[in-house]
Amino acid sequence: MKTKQTIVWDTVQEEFIQKWRELGTAWGIPPAMAAIHGLLLSQQHPLITDEVMSTLSLSRGSAHTQLQALVDWGLVYPVRTLGTRQRRYVAEKDAWQMMACIARQRKKRELDPLLELEGWKESQSAGLSDSAPAQALDKTLDGILTQARAVNGVFDRLISEDERWWEQWLIRGLRRN
Repeated sequence: MKTKQTIVWDTVQEEFIQKWRELGTAWGIPPAMAAIHGLLLSQQHPLITDEVMSTLSLSRGSAHTQLQALVDWGLVYPVRTLGTRQRRYVAEKDAWQMMACIARQRKKRELDPLLELEGWKESQSAGLSDSAPAQALDKTLDGILTQARAVNGVFDRLISEDERWWEQWLIRGLRRN
């Protein structure tokens, strides 16, 4: 029989998972992936795939695919238990590490392909200098690529530095003002 405290926790956990699912959808992450991440974030102990499936009413294929995606992102780690073949999964709970993993994936999926536009632009250099529309496009692409390189530099720095470096950088900036 569930205690009142257990019932309250179950409700809070369900609401958190739903909120995390909504945030994930807003970020362009599949709802099932966000829900699994929310579930694992709210757990103190690693869960097996069957527990994820039953808690979130997911198929085995969906649970496995989304768990593997979370592992690939570095947001979830598989844990082996001695004496069993089952993998258990635990979420990265260090906020800085979690944000660095997300930044790394966003950079890889969104910024890196944009930066590849530079190679295309260079291969089209003859066609981009002939007419006024081509010159306007060339100028627009230069602006986009300049900004993309700047953002890429910030992402590279964010990913390579640890949390203490950023705290010190922020404090130095605040002291100057």
